[in-house]
Amino acid sequence: MKTTIKSVLTFLLVILLQGCGLLESLNDPTPTQTLMEGVWEVTAVYDMGKDSTVNMLDSIGLGYKSSRIPFFVKLSEDGDMQSTAGPLFLYLVYGNRSYPNFFGKLDELFRYGDMETTNGDWSINDGIQNNFDIQIKLMPPSMKTFTNILELFGVNVQKIKTFLLHRFNDVSVDIDSVTPKKMTWRWSSSVDATYFTSGDNFDNVIWLGWQATKFSRCKVVFEKRVGTLQDLVNQNK
Repeated sequence: MKTTIKSVLTFLLVILLQGCGLLESLNDPTPTQTLMEGVWEVTAVYDMGKDSTVNMLDSIGLGYKSSRIPFFVKLSEDGDMQSTAGPLFLYLVYGNRSYPNFFGKLDELFRYGDMETTNGDWSINDGIQNNFDIQIKLMPPSMKTFTNILELFGVNVQKIKTFLLHRFNDVSVDIDSVTPKKMTWRWSSSVDATYFTSGDNFDNVIWLGWQATKFSRCKVVFEKRVGTLQDLVNQNK
């Protein structure tokens, strides 16, 4: 009888411990990388340098002669990034003063209606994180138009090869399980920027044609969207 009671108590203890472990795992916070994955739309851009509350999103889109496709960013589990946010990245790199040089010419540089996306990659450490790294590859369909515009505001284009890579380390990210449909990125002075140029053989070399420290200090706000990137682009043509 005592043996039976002991066995039952042992069984109940095992069940109790397993239940506690299950509850603990259910309460574990979702890793930041998992929360960031998916398709997002940029809904606001703010100038942190001026501590401004003015949403600059519409002004960044002024470069289009036709109606622009919203700025979508798709972050994949494998670290791939696809987007229709080329103008936003141009603003990030070249800033308020130089960005207006692209006005009226963005239709030539970005053909998102044909799904010629602006791509790159991103990475973040495991667990709950406040910072991540992102690299944007700028290779417009009309590279000649792109370099001609860059020359207008004093960019040294002589050493540009097939495309430009703009790498930003330690970009701040704010997202959590409580509000998983909203995300904020911040480019502050603590972000480390490095620019590269690369050819067909992927022979990356540091590009010094534009000072990397001149990137825009800004806050970018996203909202999560349902559907594939291509479906969202098609809906907004």
